Amino acid sequence: MREKRSNLVRETKYMQPGNDDFISAIITKSVLLHNGPYAIYAVNAQLITWKRHSQLATMSKESSFQIVSEVNLQEVDNAVNQARKEISTRYDFKGSGTNLVWDKEAIAVSADNEFHLKSAIDVLQTKIVRRGISLKALEYGKVEQASGGTVRQKILLKQGIPQEKAKAIGKLLRDARLKVNSQIEGEKLRISSKSKDELQRAIKLIRERDYNIPLQFVNFR
Repeated sequence: MREKRSNLVRETKYMQPGNDDFISAIITKSVLLHNGPYAIYAVNAQLITWKRHSQLATMSKESSFQIVSEVNLQEVDNAVNQARKEISTRYDFKGSGTNLVWDKEAIAVSADNEFHLKSAIDVLQTKIVRRGISLKALEYGKVEQASGGTVRQKILLKQGIPQEKAKAIGKLLRDARLKVNSQIEGEKLRISSKSKDELQRAIKLIRERDYNIPLQFVNFR
């Protein structure tokens, strides 16, 4: 038995992941359960299995976060209502027919002329910023002529990270040679790394660039 165990130790030495006590226990168990030349194959199989589990455990220790571009619709609703209230009480808007319509996807602003239209949008932007929403979330359509000689402009809300911008962020991190991985998850982007310091560097680098959309860094784990 002692001679078999010695042979097994020599045969499996090159495979040791670094835990001698654990490997010794595997060898002892295998010698007791197996006879003849097949014992070495049993030990190797168990060591390979343990090594794979060890690698998976190491991978699971990676830290990560998500990059998203989201707008709080309730805060948009609050901003629109506040803008309506201010416009209705201001003397310079009296008789202009200025109106804001919010349908959860876009804000339609209308007025009797472009001057009042622009002024109404200025009020809206102020309220939006005060509600903690970035103006980068707004995408402005063309000013259009509407019925009754009025003008109208639609403002869309941008939600989610477009594919081309997600790819651009991934390229930025690769070009910077940061030890991080990026993965596109629909309209979100997950950044992972074994180093939390590298993740912080990634966040700093991304914040220094302007992608013309609001970005939030969430779901740290």
